Amino acid sequence: MSAAEFKLRKLIDDGTFYISNAAEDETYHEKAKDCLNEAETILLENTRESYMQMSAEVIVKLAEVSLLSGKRDESAERILDIFF
Repeated sequence: MSAAEFKLRKLIDDGTFYISNAAEDETYHEKAKDCLNEAETILLENTRESYMQMSAEVIVKLAEVSLLSGKRDESAERILDIFF
């Protein structure tokens, strides 16, 4: 696993936590958004390199979490279109 994939997995896990526990703290929506934005930036800044360094599992997981947020459907669709 590359360092970039490890960081991406961490951001996805953090984003999932914030989305799942949004009722606990009003700042979690913004924190989830920040995590997902940073994850997308890592993935999409160089798609060719990302395709070679990232597993399909982590790319799909990012799309799933984007859909879970309920506000990032277009983002999830774009990620899946680019990589699959």
